[in-house]
Amino acid sequence: MISSPTAYRDVQQELVAEIQRTAFWPVVVSVDGNITKPEKTDFIDRDGSYIILIPDGNIKSLKAEILGLAEGRKYKFTRFWNSEARFVVAGANQFSMSQQTNILDYFSKFRIYNCIILSQVNYVLGKNSSRQTNINDVDTGMTLGVYTWFPYHSSDSCTEVNDITQLDSWVISAQGHFTKNIDLFPGKINNRLNGCPMKAVVRNSHWYFTTNYVYYNDSNYNERKYIEGLEYDLLRVVLQQMNMSFVHVPTPEGFEKKGETLNTNLVIGMFRKEIYIALGGVGA
Repeated sequence: MISSPTAYRDVQQELVAEIQRTAFWPVVVSVDGNITKPEKTDFIDRDGSYIILIPDGNIKSLKAEILGLAEGRKYKFTRFWNSEARFVVAGANQFSMSQQTNILDYFSKFRIYNCIILSQVNYVLGKNSSRQTNINDVDTGMTLGVYTWFPYHSSDSCTEVNDITQLDSWVISAQGHFTKNIDLFPGKINNRLNGCPMKAVVRNSHWYFTTNYVYYNDSNYNERKYIEGLEYDLLRVVLQQMNMSFVHVPTPEGFEKKGETLNTNLVIGMFRKEIYIALGGVGA
């Protein structure tokens, strides 16, 4: 999906042509600058590619576009993202490092990691020229950098956007071309996650086949508890194979109860990256 204001038509056409040449993505085009998703589409599979053009790196504008994709008519989330969805965020001006960090961090809240940013690197008109940048210019002095980040790259960089990597650059010319012509969406997550935490909230289901709290007194007669159960044991085995650490997070309010409160608080905690997984017969 491409969303862009009228001034971006030439850039839009360049991007569409390059995408179709290199990846054969299905593309839906929206030209009003305000993305909304119809309840029904002609596509069999979930949408797999999006291009969002924003003029100045305004994160508020980007959030409005993303929420327009995710929300239904009554401002309720109607879908979860396809983990293989690809996003391109591009703008006419140079994005600062903090703007790039904010953009990528916002995507990561939706667990969207296949995201690249196209940002102006430099623009050379001549030493004595004072002409402002025009989006329709095709001067070879303009170069767009292609940037992204890699989650779970180390124990210090798990789902936090700390290091931004330049993958490639696009040189503006009559045809336009990438300097390296490498894969702009490489595989980012492998089977070894470098000791990153799996933040788990555990519901006491009082059933060994899921999870159960066992209470005891330590040597100072303080009450302690530990978790047992087949569900918990299975998770520990999986985490060991993936080189992840188990972190038991405090139980959110209402989590031990059934009903809408449980689901709401759980979703909020996951969106804030306070929780990654829930144990204890959550669906019961």
